[in-house]
Amino acid sequence: MQSSTPINGKKLKSGNTNVDRKLSFKEYKQFKFIEKIKDHYKFSKELGHGSFGSVFLAVDLVTNVEVAIKVISKQKLGENKVYMDLMYDELSILQKTDHPHVTRVFEVVEDKKNFYVVMELIKGGDLMAKVVKMH
Repeated sequence: MQSSTPINGKKLKSGNTNVDRKLSFKEYKQFKFIEKIKDHYKFSKELGHGSFGSVFLAVDLVTNVEVAIKVISKQKLGENKVYMDLMYDELSILQKTDHPHVTRVFEVVEDKKNFYVVMELIKGGDLMAKVVKMH
C-alpha cells in the first residue's frame, strides 16, 4: 500500500483528529492518477447519489479517518466539456473555502474509470433534506 504525501502540508482538523490536506487545488490543476482507490481507502455504505456518480463513506487506510468520497464517472462526465469545467470550478471553490459548515476537500484522484473527490465527512444528513423537513 502506498501512502499519499501532502503537497502543501496544511493541517486540517477532522473531529478530534488532525488530517493533512493532501492536495492544494490551486497548486495542482489535475487529478493525481492511482491504480486502485481501494489500496488507499476502505469503502463502506453509499451516502447518496446524483447524475454523475455517488458519495460513499470510507476510511483512509493510513490515517484511519472516516471520509466521504464522491465517485464521478468519467464516461458520464465526458459527455460534455461543460460538465468537466463545472467540476473543476466546484473543486477550486471548495479548496478556497474554509468554513465550519462547508465540507473540505482533502484529495482529488483518478483511475481509468472514475474521478474521486475525498472530502471531510460531515454527519447529520444533507442540507436539502433539512430544508424540506423544515417546511
